[in-house]
Amino acid sequence: WHTSVKAQNLAREGRAAMSVDVPEPPYAYLLVEGPVTIIDDPEESRRVATAAGSRYMGAERADEFGRRNGVSGELVVRIHIDHFVGADDMTA
Repeated sequence: WHTSVKAQNLAREGRAAMSVDVPEPPYAYLLVEGPVTIIDDPEESRRVATAAGSRYMGAERADEFGRRNGVSGELVVRIHIDHFVGADDMTA
């Protein structure tokens, strides 16, 4: 949300880091870092929210999720990766 502390920090710093992990064996993780582009566009927000809704809620609820979450004030943040580190199959 455009007034959140996270949005304010992203705008001020211009950089972000994000990590993703697989918490069950064989375990894996990825950390990405880089500058960000903040997009304050309801149409782009709706497009991203609809795609997320399709993935996580199913195609039949994607449009509903996109309409509810793709509104003015919702931001899309793109990380332009300039550094990453990760590991796969950490049980080996």
